[in-house]
Amino acid sequence: MTSIGFHNGVHLWRGRFGGTAAGVYLTLYGGTAFGYSVWLNGDFIGSFLGTSSTESASVSLSFTNAAVHATNNVVLVIQDNTGHDETSGVTNPRGIYDATLLGEESFNFSSWKVAGTAGGELNIDPVRGALAGGGLYVERVGWHLLGCNDGHWNDTTPPSVGKPGAGVIFYRTVVPLDIPAGLDVSLSLVLNSPAGSKLRA
Repeated sequence: MTSIGFHNGVHLWRGRFGGTAAGVYLTLYGGTAFGYSVWLNGDFIGSFLGTSSTESASVSLSFTNAAVHATNNVVLVIQDNTGHDETSGVTNPRGIYDATLLGEESFNFSSWKVAGTAGGELNIDPVRGALAGGGLYVERVGWHLLGCNDGHWNDTTPPSVGKPGAGVIFYRTVVPLDIPAGLDVSLSLVLNSPAGSKLRA
C-alpha cells in the first residue's frame, strides 16, 4: 500500500494468480461484527458473515464451483470492517493477514491491490468527514452525495426487490426533514430484512 493508506468502511482486495489452484485459505482481521465475501473470476465462492464478538476469521474456500484459468485468475475479497479500535487497540490490524492458495501443486499470488476510501487519509470530504465513505465504487464516485444525478436510476422499493445471490446493491432515497434551523438533531435509521436473510448494511 502507499503512504496515504486505506482505513475506513469497505475495502476491496484483488489478488492475482496463475495456475489451477483448488481453493484459497483466508484470514482477515476487521474488528467485532466485521464480515467479508469472496469471488473467483466473478463467481461467488463464500463468505464470513461476522458475529458481535469475532474480530478475525479464517475460512477455506473451494474453487469447485468457479472457473479457474491456467494463466490469469482474480480473487476479489469485499471486506466490511468496523474501523479501528479505540485507546490501546488503535493499532490492532485490519485487512488480510493470510491468503494461501490450496491444491496438490504449489501456487502463489503474484500481486494484491486494495481500494479503500477515496483520498485515503486525505480528508477530501470536510463536510461529512472521512468516516462517511468507503471503498465501494458508489462511494468513491459520490453516488451517495446530495448532488448526484440519479434521474436514470430505476424506481424500486428495497423490501420488495431483493438482490438474487451474493453481491452489493445500493439504494438512494429522498427524506424530507422539517428540522428548525440552528438545531443539532440526532437521527436514526431502522432497517428490517425478511426472516432468514443474510444481509449486511
